[in-house]
Amino acid sequence: MHLFTYGTLMFPEVWRRVVPREFASQAATVAGYRVRRAAGELFPVMLPADADDRVPGVTYFGVDAEAIALLDAYESTLYDRLAVEAVLDDGRTVMCQAYVLPTERAQFASDEPWTAAWFREQALDAYLRQW
Repeated sequence: MHLFTYGTLMFPEVWRRVVPREFASQAATVAGYRVRRAAGELFPVMLPADADDRVPGVTYFGVDAEAIALLDAYESTLYDRLAVEAVLDDGRTVMCQAYVLPTERAQFASDEPWTAAWFREQALDAYLRQW
């Protein structure tokens, strides 16, 4: 299975703590979603949005069942793992799974945007310390 990540799992420092091995990966975007900071947290949530909205991230290829079990445990029951179509940086599209906050749990999303740049500069070290 391919897995689209848009938050903490884009960072090798986090990925290696969750899944202690590497998979091929490539930058990608997914349409029809937006990312917000989880309420009171350092990590993001991805929510359904307008068709024009885009979420940047990383797609990991050929993620096996053992790694998915570790990732499911890391992501907890907050998210649903859903099929999404990712557009890779080279223009190809691939079907992936992604951890999406369901509409009925929207109260767990804040109004604050979350970006990879903000996380790297302001929150990554604190996130790794608490993990």
